[in-house]
Amino acid sequence: MFSGLVQEVGKVLAKEVTQQFSKLKVSFGNPDNFQIGDSIAVNGVCLTITSLGKNWFEADLMPQTLVDTNLQYLKVGETVNLESALKYGDTIGGHLVSGHVDGVGKIVSLNQKANAVMVEISFSTELSSYLVHKGSIAVDGVSLTIQELKNGSLVVGLIPHTFKQTRFKELQVGSSVNLEVDMMAKHLCAQQKSNISLEFLRENGFC
Repeated sequence: MFSGLVQEVGKVLAKEVTQQFSKLKVSFGNPDNFQIGDSIAVNGVCLTITSLGKNWFEADLMPQTLVDTNLQYLKVGETVNLESALKYGDTIGGHLVSGHVDGVGKIVSLNQKANAVMVEISFSTELSSYLVHKGSIAVDGVSLTIQELKNGSLVVGLIPHTFKQTRFKELQVGSSVNLEVDMMAKHLCAQQKSNISLEFLRENGFC
């Protein structure tokens, strides 16, 4: 579990994709805070550290991860947002992020508005029922608030600190970004689709 507050920006040192396995090697600055087996969010994707060096880590990539996320497009030298997993008792400064990407969007526009950078991102129609104005969304692992919803796209605003301290400063129109909708929205929608109500749960002794 993560909070969507990026701790640092790493760089892809190597990427190996074969029929037998796929691996990603990334540079980072805090190896003392990790050990093999720890979870780490890479562009909002929860991965497991399988190898660890002085200033780098490696993680295995599941075939479905490459299909469902923008990690499939990463090239050596590109930057990635990094966040370590939350510990019990940690402050949640953003919102709860699972690291399970729901879809890949594309940046439609980036516009300066006062001190903020407004970013418009397209998304697939499958995500529309989980998105609300002023709701939370993780974009490449960054916890953001939806400022505006359009037909097939959403707008988020980045304060200067967020823009400078994440890979957003290097993205451009057409760049792919990982999207994870708010997990509460997913559970509420799942409950509605299953026709399970609070009254039903009470009648059957669940609460």
